[in-house]
Amino acid sequence: MRRRLPVALLAVIVLTATSLVRHASTAVPPPLIGANYTHYAYPNCGLDDGIIAHYHEPGVRRLVRAQLAAMRAAGVQTLRLLLWHMTDATGQTWGIVSSGGGWLAEPYRSNLIRYLSDVRKAGFVQLTLVFGPEADNAPLGGFYNPAKFDENWQFVRDVRPLLKRYGPASTRVDLLNEGAPPSWESATNLALEKDYDTRTWSNYVHTFGGADATISSVGADGPYDTADRLQNLVDALRASGKPFPRWFDVHPPYSYDGTLSVLQAVDATLSADGLSQPLVIGEEAYNDEPVARAIKEFIATSSRRVLEVMEWPLSASGPCSDVPVSPPFRVDAYITTLTGAPAPSPTPSPLRCRRSRLSTPPSVPAARSRFAPLPVVASPRSTPESFASWYGTAPQSRTSTSSARTWPERRGSDFEGRLSGGSTSV
Repeated sequence: MRRRLPVALLAVIVLTATSLVRHASTAVPPPLIGANYTHYAYPNCGLDDGIIAHYHEPGVRRLVRAQLAAMRAAGVQTLRLLLWHMTDATGQTWGIVSSGGGWLAEPYRSNLIRYLSDVRKAGFVQLTLVFGPEADNAPLGGFYNPAKFDENWQFVRDVRPLLKRYGPASTRVDLLNEGAPPSWESATNLALEKDYDTRTWSNYVHTFGGADATISSVGADGPYDTADRLQNLVDALRASGKPFPRWFDVHPPYSYDGTLSVLQAVDATLSADGLSQPLVIGEEAYNDEPVARAIKEFIATSSRRVLEVMEWPLSASGPCSDVPVSPPFRVDAYITTLTGAPAPSPTPSPLRCRRSRLSTPPSVPAARSRFAPLPVVASPRSTPESFASWYGTAPQSRTSTSSARTWPERRGSDFEGRLSGGSTSV
C-alpha cells in the first residue's frame, strides 16, 4: 500500500490538472462591454450635436478625442455608431447626413474618416457601424419609397470601405437598425419591409460575404413582439438563399424582467428555427445593474453565447424620451456584473482637452503659399510622449534655430497640414 499511494496520488494530480486545463480551454469569455456613441452632447435632451454631422466644426474633434480617451480608460471596449441618412438632409441639425446618389458627401465623408481613425488610435477593440435610413428612405414606418432601395444599397457600398480602411482592426456592420419588421404592419408594408431585408442581405453577402454583418431587431415591446419580429427577419433572411448572419443583434427593454424575458424569447425563437448563432445586445439601458444581472442570468441558464453588450445613453427612469446622458459614458454596472472585474477609476470632470496655438518659425515666410506642406512644431514644454499621444508619431528631427522640435506633416490632424504661413504648435 505504501508503494502504491504515491502512484495513486500522482494519478489524481494528473487527472485534476487535465480537468483544469480542459475547463480553461473551454471556458466561455465574458461579453465585450461597449456603448452607443453617436453624439458628443445631449443638451436639454436635444439631438443637435451629432458627431459625424459636426466633426469638422471648431473644437468638436478635440472634445470627442477627450471623450474617447475617457471612455476607454473607463473600461469601454467597443462602440456602436449610428449613421442616420436620407436623400437630402439639408436643414436637419440632429445628426443625420445626406445620402443622395448613394454617396457620403463632404464634409461628412472626411468627418467619418477622422472619427474612425480617432476610435482606432484610442485603442477600442471593435466598432459597429449601423445604417439608419430615415424619412422615405426608411423601409419601416409606412413612409418608404421603394425607389430609394438602390440609393440605400449604394450608400452601404460607399461607406463600408471607409469603415474597413480607417476603423479599428475589428469592425462590424448593422445593415438596418432595428430592421426586423412586425406583423401588425399592413400586409403591403410588411411585404415591402421583408423584401428590403431580403434584398439588402443578399446584395451584401454576394458583394462582401456575411462574416461581419447582421440586421438588428428591437425587443422593447416584450417577448411576444420580439419573437414575432425576429421570426419575420429570419424568414426574410432565409428567402435570400444566403447563409444566415453569424450573430443576431437584439435590443431588449430596460428592466430586469423585460431583458430576461426578451432574451429567453429570442433564444427560443432561434432554437425553433434550428439556429445556434450567438447574440449581441446592441442597445441596453445605461449603466444599469438590474439589467446587467438579467443578462448574467441568461448567460448562466442558456447555451447561447452573448458576445457583446452595448448600452444606450438612456435609463429607464430618465427625464428624456431618447437620450438623457451625455458622454463620456460609464459602464461600471456591466463590467462588474458580467466580467467580475472591479469598476475603473472615476472619470475626471471636467475633461481636459489639449489646445493648440499657431506660430511661424523664423525660417518660414509669413506669406508662404497656403498649399505648401506645413511642419508641426512642438514647443520646449511639450514632451515627445504627450505629442505622440495626440498625433500618433514620434519626433524625427530638431530644428537648428530654436529649441523646438519639428515633426513632419500628418494628414488627418485637426489642421490637415494646410494652414497659411504658419505651423502647428502644441
